[in-house]
Amino acid sequence: MSVKFKILAWASVFGLIGLISAYVLEFHWLANTFDVGMLVAGSILTALMIGAAAAWKWQKWGDEQVDRIRIWAACLLLPALFSPLLGSWANRLLSPYPVKNESFEFFEEKPFAESRFGFIEGEKITPDGYYIFIVHQGKIQRVKSKNQLFQGKQRGDQVELPVKKGLFGFETVMVH
Repeated sequence: MSVKFKILAWASVFGLIGLISAYVLEFHWLANTFDVGMLVAGSILTALMIGAAAAWKWQKWGDEQVDRIRIWAACLLLPALFSPLLGSWANRLLSPYPVKNESFEFFEEKPFAESRFGFIEGEKITPDGYYIFIVHQGKIQRVKSKNQLFQGKQRGDQVELPVKKGLFGFETVMVH
């Protein structure tokens, strides 16, 4: 194996690990985006169209049918897998719109605790964050926050949250 190939292989491995890590960090923002299903579906559809065009063009590089199948699989699967990450980044980070405080009808706020290995019986559990349920355009939406934001608020009260309209029009609640 040549040194150039080894460097390319290692760079690919580290690139893939970096993309997976970025995806994990983006889950919070995806969870706090209104109509995130439409954003994800649109991102995947766009990636599949671009991937199909690339595969159509590059399939001639394959000498055998197996090579052409690999080209098609790589051109369709990899972009479709990582397109929600890129769509969320583009929507949130390339947005020309400022963050604005918007008023919502408060529904409830619930603490949650997460543990990779479960909880021991009798263990004192402290919240890792809070789910904030608000009414947005007639639907109850869930927003995730590390801190309790609305202690003492009652269902039906008006609360304000920082919201940023994204590049593609999808709004993201900008709380950590």
